[in-house]
Amino acid sequence: MLGFMCISCKKENTSDSTYPCKAIVFDKAGCTNNDVYILKFISGFEKVKLMTYGESGQGRDSLYEVPNLPNELKIKGLSIKLDIRKPQANEIPGCYSFEMPMLYADAFVYVIKAIKE
Repeated sequence: MLGFMCISCKKENTSDSTYPCKAIVFDKAGCTNNDVYILKFISGFEKVKLMTYGESGQGRDSLYEVPNLPNELKIKGLSIKLDIRKPQANEIPGCYSFEMPMLYADAFVYVIKAIKE
């Protein structure tokens, strides 16, 4: 059911369509068997919510888990620009997808590309 869906999280009045979202690397996530990081979105958040929660857009604050953050960006507090999509089922780490799949499925975004701001 988690099909491929790519949504731009472009903020109004911005000219950067290559990296339409901005976020801060918040921290490493709690799942100890992998390298998942938490991002706090500071622009493009409404589109992120729409992508992950659909029309209801409810439920989460601006924090989302990322299973594939590039190594050079895994610095707590770093501001980054990125493009994202909804992850496919096999891209969500096992400790999340097997322990509590309904709770964590909408908490993830997948990085298409990202750079330091």
